[in-house]
Amino acid sequence: MTRLRLLRLGMLVGLAVTASQAHAQYLLNENFDDPSLPGWEVSGPNNSNIRRNVSGGTLNILGHDSPVVDINTPRLQLKRELDLGGLPEPTTWQIEMRIFMPNVGAPYSSTFHYWTNDSVFKEFGSSHISEYDFNMPILTVLGTAYPRVIAAHLTANTWNTYRAVFTPTSRTLYVNGNFIGTIGDSGPSDIKAFYLWIQPTRNRDSNPLRYDYIRIVPEPASGWVLASMVGISLMRRKRLLSAH
Repeated sequence: MTRLRLLRLGMLVGLAVTASQAHAQYLLNENFDDPSLPGWEVSGPNNSNIRRNVSGGTLNILGHDSPVVDINTPRLQLKRELDLGGLPEPTTWQIEMRIFMPNVGAPYSSTFHYWTNDSVFKEFGSSHISEYDFNMPILTVLGTAYPRVIAAHLTANTWNTYRAVFTPTSRTLYVNGNFIGTIGDSGPSDIKAFYLWIQPTRNRDSNPLRYDYIRIVPEPASGWVLASMVGISLMRRKRLLSAH
C-alpha cells in the first residue's frame, strides 16, 4: 500500500473517530423518556406542594406552593452531574432547553444553575413570569456581576427554545434560533453539574410548566473536544504509517 493511500486511510479513520466523538459529545442529553428521572437528584422542603411527573416525553411541574417563607429557597430542586467521560470540565459550552411557560395568574420562576470545578455555585439564567405581566414570560442569561442580564420577552402558553453559550469571556443568549444578545463576562465558566430550581407559585395542575428536553454540549470550537478528536486521529494515523 502506498504512503498516499495510507494517508487517505488515516484521514478516513480520523473522520470516523471525529463523527463518533461528535455523536457522543453530549454532557447531558435529557429527553424525559423515563418517569423515574434516572441520574437526577430531586429534593425540596417538606412543606412544599410543588411536584413533578414525566409523561409524554416532557417533565411537568405541577401543584402549588405553601405560604412563602423564603423566596430564595427552591421549592423543588433537580440536580444532574454531567457525564464528562474522564475529561476536564469544559470552560466553553452551551445549553439548550425547550420550555413551555404557562400563564397561571401569578408570578413564578424556574432558575438555572451550574456547579464549577472550584465548587462555585452560579445562577446563569431563568424562565419566569414577573408580577408585572402574567402573560409575558421572560427567558434570561445572567452575567456574574449583577445586574448584567440579557432578556427575551415572549408570549405565555407557548413552547420556546432557550440556548445559552458560555465562554471564559462571554455569555450569549438565543431564543427560538434568534440571537438576543451577548454579555462580556470574566466569571468561572467550567461546568460539572446542572441544577434546575423551581420557585414558589400558584396552582399549576391544569397548566403545568413543562420541559421537553435539556441538552448540554461543549462548543464545537472548544479545545476540550477538539484535542481528543485530533489526538485519537493522529495516533491511529501514526500507527498505520509505522506499519508500512
